[in-house]
Amino acid sequence: MSEDTAAPLVRMGTQIMERMHDILGDACQRPSLLHGDLWAGNAGAVGDDEEPVVYDPACLFGHSEFDLALPRMFGGFSDDFFDAYHSVIPKAPGFDERQKVYQLYQYLKQLNLFGDPKVLMQCEELMQTIIADMPASRVDPTESADDS
Repeated sequence: MSEDTAAPLVRMGTQIMERMHDILGDACQRPSLLHGDLWAGNAGAVGDDEEPVVYDPACLFGHSEFDLALPRMFGGFSDDFFDAYHSVIPKAPGFDERQKVYQLYQYLKQLNLFGDPKVLMQCEELMQTIIADMPASRVDPTESADDS
């Protein structure tokens, strides 16, 4: 990727990183063991009763919501899957905003691996959306507006 092509990603990425705590907040109080590469190609069913299975993990510890980004991006999972998940772990405030950040991670990974110009456009569009939706800056109450 050329420097000119990368410049908007770097600029927007910097804006997002500077506000990451505002976006992610304290939602992940207790890390979970994650699959890490959960998409339709890594899920299936076995046996006569078609017991669901997932395989080919890229395990990591992180926010439980992280594993929901790929299935939403690439499909292959029914609404029943997501409903069952949220019946055990309900959506916390800010879920939709965090999903955009987790999806951005996945798109940036795809861009790095494959360099697809369509994925570059998806990254740029998603970054613009995240920036537009960022919450107002938090103000540190210990900082004085007038430092003189």
